[in-house]
Amino acid sequence: MRDFPRHPDPQTLHYGPWGLTSAISPELSERLLREEMGALQFGELVPASVCSQFGRLKTLYLAGLFSYHSFTYAEREAHRILEVALKLRFLEHYDNRVPLVRKGQEHTITATSFEDVRSLVARRRERVVGHPQFDGSLASLLRWARAEGYFYGQHNRIRELVTSHLRNSLQHSERDHVSALPDALRTITLHFQWIQRLWGYDTPGGDAYPGPVPRTPWVIGRWPDLGEVTWFGIEAVPTAQGCDRPGGLFHVVLAADRQNLADWRPDLEATAVPVQALWGPGSWSELLGQLASGPSRWQGDEVTVVDRTFYIQVVGGGIAPPRSARHVIALQQELPDESWFVVRADTPGFAVHHVVELVSSQLRDPPDRHNPAGPCEHCAAESLLSGVPRSALDDIIRQS
Repeated sequence: MRDFPRHPDPQTLHYGPWGLTSAISPELSERLLREEMGALQFGELVPASVCSQFGRLKTLYLAGLFSYHSFTYAEREAHRILEVALKLRFLEHYDNRVPLVRKGQEHTITATSFEDVRSLVARRRERVVGHPQFDGSLASLLRWARAEGYFYGQHNRIRELVTSHLRNSLQHSERDHVSALPDALRTITLHFQWIQRLWGYDTPGGDAYPGPVPRTPWVIGRWPDLGEVTWFGIEAVPTAQGCDRPGGLFHVVLAADRQNLADWRPDLEATAVPVQALWGPGSWSELLGQLASGPSRWQGDEVTVVDRTFYIQVVGGGIAPPRSARHVIALQQELPDESWFVVRADTPGFAVHHVVELVSSQLRDPPDRHNPAGPCEHCAAESLLSGVPRSALDDIIRQS
């Protein structure tokens, strides 16, 4: 058993791999904390000054084993280092030659530090070209990063909106705030992903910028009369049991691992990661015949999961589940009283929630009315079209 130089903090020992638990050993707690920080490794393009400061943040986080308050200090540092990274990326973006506007006249300054820019724009004496509201604050740096395409995604957009408020509350609160270990880890991990994204790196497995998600062929089998569903990787077909029962209908799809494919429908979007139909429906024997005819033509691929476009039909106040462009094209009947909403969101659930709020607000005028055009301030969705006939979808479908 290892001898620690100080006594571990009992609060820290009550956080295990699955959250709150009975006290774990100090050795296990230390290993978990090191694994959490060890997973956060920056790409080589991230400036050394950011990497070194983040390294000290990791040390502070590990010190939480002995003092639970260290997690609060580490979360505060995460906000500060994010702002440092945004400032450095801002200067790199312009190659230290920042275009400004003063009294309608454009000119360029050579900035040796971000303070050179901030001192000019903070009091709105000068403005950054293309970003008239930029004032050098954390909030404006986050807006700048999104406008320049470094940040994207609707869930991320909402996080960006609240981050400066959370930072200010954490930094300037008169209360004796204590961050819980999971909250500190969540902030540190999120800001790590944002910093990575500023220099073009994805974080596979992350919840902000996971990058393209791999998909492989899966089999989905349904017995409608029995209400049963099964799904498994296509490599498991030779050993699958019970699939030859009467009444089974099978599809082959491209899907990501660890998805609940019972939710999938061939004519709707219902999964967190898009699912693509490859074959079906057909019987079990027909599926076996397809596989026996030669080497499988069904290969894996990768798919983006951020900023998806959903098409939602509203008929007589009833809201249909989301569809993709190909689902809309496949629809053959156009209903006389239907209208359509086109929503950019990261998941089907966010898209439906936004449309529910839009349809509800047509009946009243609440103070938190969701935006029928453009990014919504109240939820993680962006309205592209609202309440239009199906004929109005043609242009946006052609662009998708």
